[in-house]
Amino acid sequence: MEQSRSYALVTGASGGIGREFALLLAAAGRTLVLVGRNSGRLEAVKVELAGPRVAETVVIPCDLSEPGAATRLHASCAKKGLVVDTLINNAGSGLFGHAIDLDPQGIEAMVNLNITSLTNLCSLFGRDMRKRSFGEILNVGYQRLLPDARLCQDGLRHQCRHRER
Repeated sequence: MEQSRSYALVTGASGGIGREFALLLAAAGRTLVLVGRNSGRLEAVKVELAGPRVAETVVIPCDLSEPGAATRLHASCAKKGLVVDTLINNAGSGLFGHAIDLDPQGIEAMVNLNITSLTNLCSLFGRDMRKRSFGEILNVGYQRLLPDARLCQDGLRHQCRHRER
C-alpha cells in the first residue's frame, strides 16, 4: 500500500473538459488521479501537466460504462492508498438518433456511464469524504444524454404510417 496523500480524481481525463480540469488542477498544485478508457491518451495528458506535483500523478485506465467499474475504481484507489478528496465526475457520452433505431447495448453502456457509475462514484467516494469530514464532488452534466422521447414517438409514428400505406 502506497503512502496516503490527498488526490483530485478526474474521470474522462483523456480529452476535452476532463483534460482541461486536469491541466488546471495540476497548475494549482493538486495531485491527480487521471481516469479514462484509453491509457495511452491518459499518459499523453500526464505529460502535458505542469505543476509542483505532476510526478505524483496516477493514471488508472477504467471503462466506466462497464457494470461494476465504479466499485473497481474505488477499490483500486483504496488499495493504492489514494485519498480522494476531490471527485470530478466528467466522463460521459451520448447517443444520437431515434431511440427505436439505437443499439440496446449502446444505450445500456451510456446509462452505465452517465448515471450508474456517476452515482456509485458519488456514493463510494462520498462515504470516504464524510468519514474524513472533508471533500468535494463536481458532477459535469451534458445535454441530451438520453434519446429524446419525441424522436422515439415521431419515429414510431412514421414507421406505423409507412406500414399502413
